[in-house]
Amino acid sequence: MQIQQLMKQKNLLHSLICVLTISILGLFACETTEPSLGNENTTINNDLSGVDNDDDLVENSTFSTIVEIEYNSSSVEITNPLSDNGVTVSVSGTDVIVNSTTKEVEYIISGQASGSLKLYSDYKTKVTLNGVLLTNCVGPAINIQCKKTSFVVIEGDNTLTDASGYATENNNEDQKACFFSEGQLVFSGNGNLTINGNSHHALASDDYIRIISGSVMIMGNSGDAIHTNDAFIMSGGSVAIRSQDEGVACDEGYIYINGGSISITTTGTSAKGIKAAGQIIINDGIVNVSTSASESEGIESKGDMTINGGTIEVTAYDDCINVGNNTSSLSINGGYIYCKSTTNDGIDSNGSIAITGGVIVSIGAKTPEEGFDCDQNTFSITGGCFVGLGGSTSNPTESSCTQYNVIFNGSQNTTLNLSSSDGTQVLNLNIPSIGYTPTILFSSSELSESTTYIIKTGGTISGGTEWHGLYLNATYSGGIGTSTTQASLGGNSNINTPGGEIPGGNPGGMW
Repeated sequence: MQIQQLMKQKNLLHSLICVLTISILGLFACETTEPSLGNENTTINNDLSGVDNDDDLVENSTFSTIVEIEYNSSSVEITNPLSDNGVTVSVSGTDVIVNSTTKEVEYIISGQASGSLKLYSDYKTKVTLNGVLLTNCVGPAINIQCKKTSFVVIEGDNTLTDASGYATENNNEDQKACFFSEGQLVFSGNGNLTINGNSHHALASDDYIRIISGSVMIMGNSGDAIHTNDAFIMSGGSVAIRSQDEGVACDEGYIYINGGSISITTTGTSAKGIKAAGQIIINDGIVNVSTSASESEGIESKGDMTINGGTIEVTAYDDCINVGNNTSSLSINGGYIYCKSTTNDGIDSNGSIAITGGVIVSIGAKTPEEGFDCDQNTFSITGGCFVGLGGSTSNPTESSCTQYNVIFNGSQNTTLNLSSSDGTQVLNLNIPSIGYTPTILFSSSELSESTTYIIKTGGTISGGTEWHGLYLNATYSGGIGTSTTQASLGGNSNINTPGGEIPGGNPGGMW
């Protein structure tokens, strides 16, 4: 906190310096480098062989020499034991350039200044951020021009801020983000890192980014909060994002979440909270995504999407979870999932949907939007407990299902219960006020063939555990019986609107 207070006291001075510097540069260089938007005609990387790469653990590498770079407001103090043995550090004001041709070097960065760090290295490096507050008035705060792995160890409280406009590089080097690297970025440590991206992306790599531990907070005030070419991999730590564009975007590869906590809020038109050109796999962890602007979506893959576990909560203006290609599939095998769309589908696959497990509540908008939408493609149910609410629904594919489902018209802003004639309760649901009378799709292992279920509303739900209005192992009392329904493996005709015959929304939204 003391460091942050000092930084706030210097904000006015830094701002004046930045304005003056940018004005002078504007006389000589009017061009700015635009952030990369990715290539449409490229080979997509879906090779997951590296997701458990032990070489990405910093403790498995040796860094025998430390070079210290300490920023002191208007100057920089350098401690370089390799000055005559492969590491050259040049300083211009508070801008530092490191050139290294030596192996096993760790750079410890500390202090505060209006300046920058650029690092060239022929070998993998370790960069320890140890209480650094760095603001660059004309470009990125940290620019790593090394195609090898950079281990970024976060210690203490750190803040990186870039300029609101970048000066053009004479040698046409990439400078795509406040914190940019040509190679892999692997984050670990016990500290906190805040990245303020004001012109391009906030954090970017032309290879992949991996989060192992540490706390990262990202403000994407212009481009994407996190932008990668090949992959984004997360197994621990926490990431909190507020972005005016994409939250996490992978242009040419996959996104793999195996643990940790990631929270994303984006306010950009047509933006995605999480977006991959390849596949998305979520095995574990906590994922929270919120999008609010027109045509913005929650989690979108152009390849297959697989959810095996974790806790996932998505609220979106457009589709919450979307698989954008008709040759791709959505597979849900576990986890707790909640989706609520303001104008489109809760869960939408332009290919197939297969549900084998998990607890799911998915709420779409009114007709023709759906809680579950896969057009006329295969919709397979073999497990799980889930409920979808929308103006309509896609019908499960009878020949691909082994678990029964029911589809019926419900009511909003009330409690709902499904019980068999012998009193066995299979569904207890608290339906919120959603602005329309929903079509409800429900499936559970407790449903059985040739059983008539009584639909009740207005009663009281007690006990059990709740997941966004869906109660497990709870008890329903009171209520009024309104109608009956029967379970089937495919769609049924117990609704006024034929589910799945009117596909919901645009297919996948804007990429």
